Amino acid sequence: MEYHRCLKENIQSSSAGLSTSFIAEKRRFSFTFVTKTGVSVLNPPLQHYNNLIRSKPAVSVLLPIISKIMLEKVKLSIVIPTKNEGKYIGHTIGQFEAYLEKYNIEIIISDADSRDETAAEVRHWQEKCGNRVRLVTGPAKQNIAIGRNLGAAAAAGEIFFHTDADVRIPDKDKFFQMVLSKFEQPGIVAATVPIWVYPEESGLIDKAYHLLMNSVIRLSFTAGVYLAKGECQLVRRSTFEKINGYNEKIVAGEDCNLFFRLHKEGHIAYLYRLAVHHSPRRFREYGYARLSLIYLREGLSLLFRRKSYMKEWTPVR
Repeated sequence: MEYHRCLKENIQSSSAGLSTSFIAEKRRFSFTFVTKTGVSVLNPPLQHYNNLIRSKPAVSVLLPIISKIMLEKVKLSIVIPTKNEGKYIGHTIGQFEAYLEKYNIEIIISDADSRDETAAEVRHWQEKCGNRVRLVTGPAKQNIAIGRNLGAAAAAGEIFFHTDADVRIPDKDKFFQMVLSKFEQPGIVAATVPIWVYPEESGLIDKAYHLLMNSVIRLSFTAGVYLAKGECQLVRRSTFEKINGYNEKIVAGEDCNLFFRLHKEGHIAYLYRLAVHHSPRRFREYGYARLSLIYLREGLSLLFRRKSYMKEWTPVR
C-alpha cells in the first residue's frame, strides 16, 4: 500500500471502482490512500454519486461541492478503529442513533479488513442513519495509530472523538452537551474523561483498579505529563492536524503520546463529571497485574528508547 501525507483540497473517488483515492482537505495533515484495490470509503450517498458519474460524467464536477455541503453540518466526528469487532460495534454505533442529528455528529469506522461481521454491522447502521455513519476500509496489517489516523483523515467534524469499538457512554446528552460547551472555549485543544468497566461486569477489583487508574491520569495533568487512554480522546481537529495526528511508529502508548504532544499547543481538560464504560476483556485475558507490567514496560520504552518495546499489539476478541 502506498500511504503518504499530502496537501490536497478535494475528495476524489474512482468511477471505475478499481482504485480509490481519498484526498481530504487538511491544513497540514492529510492522507492519500492508494492500493491496487483501493481504500474504500463506504456510504450510501457516495455510492449513489459514483453510479451517477458513470452515466453522467458532468456530475463528477459537482461531487466535491455536494460532499462539502453534506459534511459542513458535522460538529463532532466519532472515530472508531476496528479489527474483527462484530460482537461490539453494532451496539456501539446504535447507542448514538438518537443523537447524530441532535448534536451534528458523524461516526467513522476505520476498519482493518475485518473477517467477521464488522462491515455488515456497519452497513446495517448506514441503512438506518445514512451519511452519518461511514466505513473506511484500510489494510489488514496496521497498528491502532494508523487506524485512528485513517479515520481522522475521512472525518469532517470540528472535534474528533477518538474511542474504541467496545465503549459505551452512560449519559449521552450530558456527555455531548458538556463536551461541545467545553470546546467553545478557544484555548481548549483536547479533553478526556474517567473510564470504568461496564457496570454489569464490574467487580470489586475492576472498580479499585479503575479508581486508581483514573486518579493517576488526573494527577498526571497536575504534573504536566498528561496521560490519557484511547477509550476517550477528544481533540480539536485543527490542533490534531497541526501535530500530524497519532505517531504511527508507536505500537502501544500512542494515546498518551498524543496528549503529551497536544498539551504544548493549548489547554487539555479533564472532565471528571463525565464517564465512559468499556469491556474488561483485556483485563480478563491478561489479568490486572500482567497488563499493568506491560503498560509500564511500554511507557518506559517510549520514555527512554523513544519507541515501542512490542512489535505488535495483539487484539483480544
